Amino acid sequence: MLCVVSLDQTAEQSRKMKLLILALALVLLFTAGGALDCHRCVPSRAGGTCHTSVETCERNKNACIAARFLRQPFGHFQRCIAYSDCKMLAANAYIDVKCCTKDMCNTF
Repeated sequence: MLCVVSLDQTAEQSRKMKLLILALALVLLFTAGGALDCHRCVPSRAGGTCHTSVETCERNKNACIAARFLRQPFGHFQRCIAYSDCKMLAANAYIDVKCCTKDMCNTF
């Protein structure tokens, strides 16, 4: 009788371990696919034009920014950024800044 109980306990532990591994795999699958996409437009010179593309943000860049300079040379840019850095730029009176955290949200 002890052997049967031991086998049942081992089977139950094995089942729980498989469920735990499956749950961890699902969490990794959904978090790995959760990278933020932003519009990217960074002119090569101040006030210049640029071609807009899509940028997938690195792990340390958790926001998108769209910024316009309100003084000479009146340029603009869009890209990935750390949210705290975006908020710091938004405090500047000479830059019109939009900080956001949804895919492709950084439009003017």
